[in-house]
Amino acid sequence: MRSLYFFSLLFIFSSCTSYPVLKEYPESLSSISSKRIAFENGSSARLVDGARDGATVVVLVRHAEKASGGNDPQLTEKGSQRAVKLAEVLDPLEIEKVYSSNYQRTLETAEPLLKKRNLEVEIYNPRELKVLWSKILKEDQGKKVLVVGHSNSTPSLANQFTGKESFPQFDESDYDNVILIEFTKANKVRASRLSLKM
Repeated sequence: MRSLYFFSLLFIFSSCTSYPVLKEYPESLSSISSKRIAFENGSSARLVDGARDGATVVVLVRHAEKASGGNDPQLTEKGSQRAVKLAEVLDPLEIEKVYSSNYQRTLETAEPLLKKRNLEVEIYNPRELKVLWSKILKEDQGKKVLVVGHSNSTPSLANQFTGKESFPQFDESDYDNVILIEFTKANKVRASRLSLKM
């Protein structure tokens, strides 16, 4: 059974990542729905396969601005404001599952969306990204998923989905990045780098 599961994941991964496409949108996000990405300047972009019922969409973000000092800092006031804005931006997408590492800064980033969607957070280990990656592929097909992580784990997880080094580690001062992973009808992946400016 374990061998069958491994080869099933390998097939999904190889078919998903044959032709990864990376799109970059520097405009500040206004909202993401199941069909479109809207920007604050009034422009928009269509999700590659968003109109299809059951399309899998994974949103990857780093935690919002954190306080300095300590091993497990909380969010700053600006970080809390970003977390609220993130919840507003993602509300039209109707997120069904939220993963977060077990740190105050990531949990507080996820909290406004969890409350808005009446969801419970699922904790993951940011040092075991392959476990999370395989879990999303196995259990969350057809769902809209949010993963809150860190400056190193968020791009690393995105690279697991694309199958190549598409995203470098985020700069420590950069909290704007939002990565959108879309699965197409043909089980290909499109990754988009978006920006949530404050």
